[in-house]
Amino acid sequence: MDQLPGPFPPPPSDGPPSGYYSPTPGSPFPLDANRLFSLTFSLYRHRRRLFVLVALAILIPAALVQGAVELVTADAFTTLAMQMQVMARGGIPEIQGNLVPLLGLSLLASALYGIASYVAQASITKAAMDTYTGLANTTASESLRFGLRKSLTVTAIYLVSIAASFAIIFFAVVLASFAFVAGPGLGLFLGLVIIVSAVAALLFLSVRWALVVPVMVFEGHGALAALGRSWRLVSGSSWRVLGYVIAFGLLLFVIGIAIAFVVSFLLAIVLAVTGSPIGIDTFGPLITLAGAFLIAVLVPIPTIGMMLLYLDLRHRQGETVPQPGRPAEPEPSGPPTF
Repeated sequence: MDQLPGPFPPPPSDGPPSGYYSPTPGSPFPLDANRLFSLTFSLYRHRRRLFVLVALAILIPAALVQGAVELVTADAFTTLAMQMQVMARGGIPEIQGNLVPLLGLSLLASALYGIASYVAQASITKAAMDTYTGLANTTASESLRFGLRKSLTVTAIYLVSIAASFAIIFFAVVLASFAFVAGPGLGLFLGLVIIVSAVAALLFLSVRWALVVPVMVFEGHGALAALGRSWRLVSGSSWRVLGYVIAFGLLLFVIGIAIAFVVSFLLAIVLAVTGSPIGIDTFGPLITLAGAFLIAVLVPIPTIGMMLLYLDLRHRQGETVPQPGRPAEPEPSGPPTF
């Protein structure tokens, strides 16, 4: 590959920070917090149209499906909420006969969107790595095809993650229920301890598996192998990874809230001026679709950040990592495991 002129990717400001790049591509590793965030936004800004287009192509169809399901199930769930209020007042609720199928349909739509978000992350990670290593001609279709080829592995990762989380929640609820029944004193204390422990276990699990997508993309592992590899990479750096997860989460929360406020304000003005007859049941799907647009714009940022963190942890463990502007060497891949 011909050497790209100047520092690549482009620096996050008018000039690169001290030690960020050398005239010839050198190693920016290890990455401290400043350089990791700088390089994240540098990559995002350089090819944001590609990243957002990839995310939109995957998340919008999934959001449309979820919005359609919400339209179908809205009346049933509204009726269910009202019947729960009746039961809370000591009455006998009337459960609709089609509630279970509608609940299953809603869960299926949510699972589809969750899997789509993983596919989007895999596609964006591939596009970000190509950008990082200097392959500036990568197209959205190439990134999308890569993500779709990983759909089976992504689905297995999603199901394993959901199953593990559900198991933790289930056992916590069962144990806490027994503790609460034991009495208002020690039983209440033990129940609260169990609930807090379950939350901590879920958080610990999410941190240890935070790098599963870049592991899957770069190392070609199947679901279980990728989860195990992410667990081992994060081992010893859990607090650091948690810090970055929280930092990216807070950053996106602030940006998302600001954008959502502006959009909601403008939408309210338009509805008030035009006297739109849109009913309240329609707002749910509209909010879902608007949220998908917002997520598509923002999700590349933490995805790129997790990719760089993955490279940094590999470097800190003495493994070879690709350098900016240099093509990545292919990773050996074993037999797929699911």
